[in-house]
Amino acid sequence: MLARVLFIIVILEAVAQLVAPNFSIRELIELDGDTYVLRQNARVAFSGFYEKLPRPVTWDTNARRMRGGEPPPPSGKRRIATFGDSEVFGWSVESAQTFQKQMEALDDEVEVLNFGVPGYNAPNIAEAVARVVRDDQPSLCFYLVNPNDADPPPRVSKWLHYLSYSALLRLFQYSYYVFIEGPMEARAREQPAARRQFAADLRQIAEACSPLVFGFLRWSDHGSAPEGARVINLEPVVAGLPRIDHHLDASGHLALAKFFLTALR
Repeated sequence: MLARVLFIIVILEAVAQLVAPNFSIRELIELDGDTYVLRQNARVAFSGFYEKLPRPVTWDTNARRMRGGEPPPPSGKRRIATFGDSEVFGWSVESAQTFQKQMEALDDEVEVLNFGVPGYNAPNIAEAVARVVRDDQPSLCFYLVNPNDADPPPRVSKWLHYLSYSALLRLFQYSYYVFIEGPMEARAREQPAARRQFAADLRQIAEACSPLVFGFLRWSDHGSAPEGARVINLEPVVAGLPRIDHHLDASGHLALAKFFLTALR
Protein backbone atom coordinates (compact mmCIF):
# COMPACT_ATOMS: atom_id res chain seq x y z
CA MET A 1 0.00 0.00 0.00
CA LEU A 2 2.77 2.42 0.95
CA ALA A 3 4.65 1.61 -2.24
CA ARG A 4 1.53 2.36 -4.29
CA VAL A 5 1.06 5.72 -2.57
CA LEU A 6 4.71 6.64 -3.15
CA PHE A 7 4.39 5.61 -6.81
CA ILE A 8 1.34 7.85 -7.25
CA ILE A 9 3.16 10.76 -5.59
CA VAL A 10 6.12 10.30 -7.92
CA ILE A 11 3.82 10.29 -10.96
CA LEU A 12 1.98 13.40 -9.76
CA GLU A 13 5.31 15.15 -9.12
CA ALA A 14 6.46 14.31 -12.64
CA VAL A 15 3.24 15.69 -14.13
CA ALA A 16 3.46 18.80 -11.96
CA GLN A 17 6.97 19.45 -13.30
CA LEU A 18 5.34 20.10 -16.66
CA VAL A 19 2.68 22.55 -15.49
CA ALA A 20 3.79 24.08 -12.17
CA PRO A 21 4.85 27.75 -12.17
CA ASN A 22 8.54 28.53 -12.38
CA PHE A 23 9.79 29.30 -8.87
CA SER A 24 13.08 31.03 -9.61
CA ILE A 25 12.28 33.60 -6.92
CA ARG A 26 13.47 31.17 -4.24
CA GLU A 27 16.92 31.47 -5.83
CA LEU A 28 16.66 35.27 -5.69
CA ILE A 29 15.77 35.67 -2.02
CA GLU A 30 16.99 34.52 1.36
CA LEU A 31 15.02 34.33 4.56
CA ASP A 32 15.34 37.22 7.01
CA GLY A 33 13.37 36.38 10.12
CA ASP A 34 9.81 35.68 9.00
CA THR A 35 10.19 37.68 5.78
CA TYR A 36 12.91 37.82 3.11
CA VAL A 37 15.49 40.01 1.37
CA LEU A 38 17.21 39.79 -2.01
CA ARG A 39 20.35 37.68 -2.05
CA GLN A 40 23.67 39.40 -2.54
CA ASN A 41 25.29 39.04 -5.97
CA ALA A 42 22.58 36.74 -7.30
CA ARG A 43 22.28 35.70 -10.95
CA VAL A 44 19.05 33.84 -11.64
CA ALA A 45 17.77 32.70 -15.03
CA PHE A 46 14.03 33.48 -15.07
CA SER A 47 11.69 32.17 -17.75
CA GLY A 48 8.34 33.33 -16.36
CA PHE A 49 5.91 32.52 -13.57
CA TYR A 50 2.35 33.06 -14.80
CA GLU A 51 3.36 32.56 -18.43
CA LYS A 52 6.52 31.69 -20.32
CA LEU A 53 8.71 34.57 -21.43
CA PRO A 54 9.76 34.67 -25.11
CA ARG A 55 13.33 34.22 -23.86
CA PRO A 56 14.69 33.90 -20.31
CA VAL A 57 15.95 37.01 -18.55
CA THR A 58 18.61 37.27 -15.87
CA TRP A 59 17.66 38.54 -12.45
CA ASP A 60 20.90 39.98 -11.09
CA THR A 61 21.66 41.72 -7.81
CA ASN A 62 24.72 43.40 -6.36
CA ALA A 63 26.40 43.31 -2.96
CA ARG A 64 23.87 45.90 -1.73
CA ARG A 65 20.99 43.51 -2.57
CA MET A 66 19.83 45.85 -5.35
CA ARG A 67 18.88 44.92 -8.89
CA GLY A 68 21.74 45.45 -11.33
CA GLY A 69 25.40 46.32 -10.92
CA GLU A 70 27.05 48.25 -8.14
CA PRO A 71 25.89 51.89 -7.97
CA PRO A 72 28.62 54.47 -8.53
CA PRO A 73 29.66 56.74 -5.67
CA PRO A 74 27.85 60.10 -5.53
CA SER A 75 29.05 62.16 -8.48
CA GLY A 76 27.01 65.34 -8.37
CA LYS A 77 24.36 63.90 -10.65
CA ARG A 78 20.73 63.98 -9.54
CA ARG A 79 20.24 60.71 -7.66
CA ILE A 80 16.75 59.18 -7.64
CA ALA A 81 16.01 56.19 -5.39
CA THR A 82 13.09 54.07 -6.61
CA PHE A 83 11.06 51.76 -4.38
CA GLY A 84 8.29 49.24 -4.95
CA ASP A 85 7.60 45.63 -5.70
CA SER A 86 8.16 43.42 -8.75
CA GLU A 87 7.21 46.15 -11.24
CA VAL A 88 9.97 48.40 -9.93
CA PHE A 89 12.36 45.45 -9.72
CA GLY A 90 11.78 44.69 -13.41
CA TRP A 91 10.16 41.26 -13.22
CA SER A 92 10.00 40.44 -16.94
CA VAL A 93 13.02 42.33 -18.25
CA GLU A 94 16.81 42.43 -18.12
CA SER A 95 18.46 44.95 -15.80
CA ALA A 96 19.41 47.17 -18.72
CA GLN A 97 15.75 47.26 -19.82
CA THR A 98 14.32 48.47 -16.50
CA PHE A 99 12.92 51.98 -16.47
CA GLN A 100 15.70 53.02 -14.09
CA LYS A 101 18.49 52.04 -16.51
CA GLN A 102 16.57 53.47 -19.45
CA MET A 103 16.21 56.78 -17.62
CA GLU A 104 19.99 56.87 -17.19
CA ALA A 105 20.48 56.03 -20.87
CA LEU A 106 18.18 58.89 -21.91
CA ASP A 107 19.59 61.48 -19.50
CA ASP A 108 23.22 61.26 -18.36
CA GLU A 109 22.56 63.83 -15.62
CA VAL A 110 20.58 61.37 -13.47
CA GLU A 111 21.43 58.26 -11.46
CA VAL A 112 18.45 56.03 -10.75
CA LEU A 113 18.80 53.37 -8.06
CA ASN A 114 16.56 50.29 -8.11
CA PHE A 115 15.40 49.19 -4.66
CA GLY A 116 12.43 47.17 -5.94
CA VAL A 117 11.81 43.77 -4.31
CA PRO A 118 9.16 41.36 -5.63
CA GLY A 119 6.34 40.93 -3.15
CA TYR A 120 7.25 43.85 -0.89
CA ASN A 121 4.43 45.97 0.49
CA ALA A 122 4.23 49.39 2.14
CA PRO A 123 5.59 48.28 5.56
CA ASN A 124 8.68 46.81 3.85
CA ILE A 125 9.15 49.99 1.82
CA ALA A 126 8.96 52.11 4.98
CA GLU A 127 11.94 50.20 6.42
CA ALA A 128 13.89 50.37 3.16
CA VAL A 129 13.43 54.11 2.61
CA ALA A 130 14.91 55.05 5.98
CA ARG A 131 17.98 52.88 5.33
CA VAL A 132 18.52 54.20 1.80
CA VAL A 133 18.23 57.85 2.84
CA ARG A 134 20.93 57.23 5.45
CA ASP A 135 23.28 55.30 3.17
CA ASP A 136 22.74 56.79 -0.29
CA GLN A 137 21.53 60.35 0.30
CA PRO A 138 19.24 60.49 -2.75
CA SER A 139 18.10 63.79 -4.24
CA LEU A 140 14.60 62.33 -4.61
CA CYS A 141 12.73 59.21 -3.49
CA PHE A 142 10.05 57.69 -5.70
CA TYR A 143 7.63 54.99 -4.58
CA LEU A 144 5.54 53.22 -7.22
CA VAL A 145 2.45 52.16 -5.26
CA ASN A 146 0.59 49.02 -6.29
CA PRO A 147 -2.94 48.38 -4.97
CA ASN A 148 -1.76 45.26 -3.13
CA ASP A 149 0.86 47.30 -1.24
CA ALA A 150 -1.87 47.80 1.35
CA ASP A 151 -1.49 44.14 2.33
CA PRO A 152 0.54 43.20 5.43
CA PRO A 153 4.22 42.49 4.79
CA PRO A 154 4.83 39.04 3.26
CA ARG A 155 5.69 36.25 5.65
CA VAL A 156 7.74 33.26 4.53
CA SER A 157 8.23 30.28 6.79
CA LYS A 158 11.38 28.20 6.39
CA TRP A 159 9.51 24.97 5.74
CA LEU A 160 7.36 26.54 3.02
CA HIS A 161 10.44 28.06 1.40
CA TYR A 162 12.15 24.69 1.11
CA LEU A 163 9.00 22.79 0.16
CA SER A 164 8.82 25.01 -2.93
CA TYR A 165 11.45 22.72 -4.47
CA SER A 166 8.58 20.28 -5.08
CA ALA A 167 6.68 21.09 -8.29
CA LEU A 168 3.56 19.39 -6.89
CA LEU A 169 3.57 21.56 -3.78
CA ARG A 170 4.34 24.67 -5.88
CA LEU A 171 1.28 23.91 -7.99
CA PHE A 172 -0.85 23.47 -4.87
CA GLN A 173 0.52 26.70 -3.37
CA TYR A 174 -0.10 28.63 -6.58
CA SER A 175 -3.67 27.29 -6.91
CA TYR A 176 -4.42 28.09 -3.28
CA TYR A 177 -3.23 31.66 -3.75
CA VAL A 178 -5.09 32.27 -7.01
CA PHE A 179 -8.42 30.83 -5.91
CA ILE A 180 -8.50 31.34 -2.13
CA GLU A 181 -5.79 33.47 -0.53
CA GLY A 182 -5.55 36.12 -3.27
CA PRO A 183 -9.29 36.96 -3.31
CA MET A 184 -9.31 37.02 0.50
CA GLU A 185 -6.39 39.49 0.53
CA ALA A 186 -8.11 41.67 -2.07
CA ARG A 187 -11.20 41.95 0.13
CA ALA A 188 -9.20 42.48 3.31
CA ARG A 189 -7.13 45.38 1.93
CA GLU A 190 -10.29 47.40 1.30
CA GLN A 191 -11.45 47.20 4.93
CA PRO A 192 -11.27 50.42 7.02
CA ALA A 193 -8.60 49.10 9.38
CA ALA A 194 -6.37 48.07 6.47
CA ARG A 195 -6.81 51.48 4.81
CA ARG A 196 -5.86 53.24 8.05
CA GLN A 197 -2.73 51.12 8.36
CA PHE A 198 -1.88 51.78 4.71
CA ALA A 199 -2.19 55.53 5.28
CA ALA A 200 0.05 55.26 8.34
CA ASP A 201 2.69 53.34 6.33
CA LEU A 202 2.63 55.98 3.57
CA ARG A 203 2.97 58.73 6.16
CA GLN A 204 6.01 56.97 7.65
CA ILE A 205 7.56 56.70 4.18
CA ALA A 206 6.97 60.40 3.49
CA GLU A 207 8.55 61.35 6.80
CA ALA A 208 11.64 59.26 6.05
CA CYS A 209 12.54 60.94 2.75
CA SER A 210 12.01 64.44 1.43
CA PRO A 211 11.44 65.20 -1.35
CA LEU A 212 9.39 62.11 -2.16
CA VAL A 213 6.92 61.34 -4.92
CA PHE A 214 4.19 58.69 -4.77
CA GLY A 215 3.17 57.18 -8.11
CA PHE A 216 -0.17 55.36 -7.85
CA LEU A 217 -1.01 52.58 -10.29
CA ARG A 218 -4.61 52.79 -9.06
CA TRP A 219 -5.52 56.44 -8.70
CA SER A 220 -8.27 55.83 -6.15
CA ASP A 221 -5.53 54.82 -3.68
CA HIS A 222 -3.98 58.31 -3.66
CA GLY A 223 -6.38 59.35 -0.91
CA SER A 224 -4.21 57.33 1.49
CA ALA A 225 -1.19 59.55 0.83
CA PRO A 226 -0.33 62.15 3.49
CA GLU A 227 -1.84 65.58 3.06
CA GLY A 228 0.38 67.74 0.90
CA ALA A 229 2.37 64.81 -0.53
CA ARG A 230 3.36 64.96 -4.17
CA VAL A 231 1.39 62.31 -6.05
CA ILE A 232 1.31 61.14 -9.67
CA ASN A 233 -1.54 59.33 -11.39
CA LEU A 234 0.09 56.41 -13.23
CA GLU A 235 -3.16 54.64 -14.07
CA PRO A 236 -3.57 56.27 -17.51
CA VAL A 237 0.18 56.07 -18.15
CA VAL A 238 0.37 52.28 -17.85
CA ALA A 239 -3.04 51.56 -19.38
CA GLY A 240 -2.49 49.78 -22.65
CA LEU A 241 1.25 49.30 -22.20
CA PRO A 242 2.40 45.83 -23.29
CA ARG A 243 2.82 43.26 -20.56
CA ILE A 244 4.21 39.78 -20.28
CA ASP A 245 3.90 37.50 -17.26
CA HIS A 246 1.60 40.15 -15.70
CA HIS A 247 4.34 42.81 -15.79
CA LEU A 248 5.53 45.52 -18.17
CA ASP A 249 7.82 44.42 -20.97
CA ALA A 250 10.89 46.36 -22.13
CA SER A 251 8.85 48.79 -24.26
CA GLY A 252 6.59 49.45 -21.27
CA HIS A 253 9.61 50.23 -19.12
CA LEU A 254 10.89 52.60 -21.83
CA ALA A 255 7.54 54.41 -21.83
CA LEU A 256 7.77 54.77 -18.04
CA ALA A 257 11.36 56.04 -18.30
CA LYS A 258 10.35 58.80 -20.71
CA PHE A 259 7.39 59.75 -18.54
CA PHE A 260 9.39 59.83 -15.30
CA LEU A 261 12.16 61.99 -16.75
CA THR A 262 9.56 64.73 -17.10
CA ALA A 263 7.25 63.94 -14.18
CA LEU A 264 10.01 63.59 -11.55
CA ARG A 265 11.72 66.91 -12.21
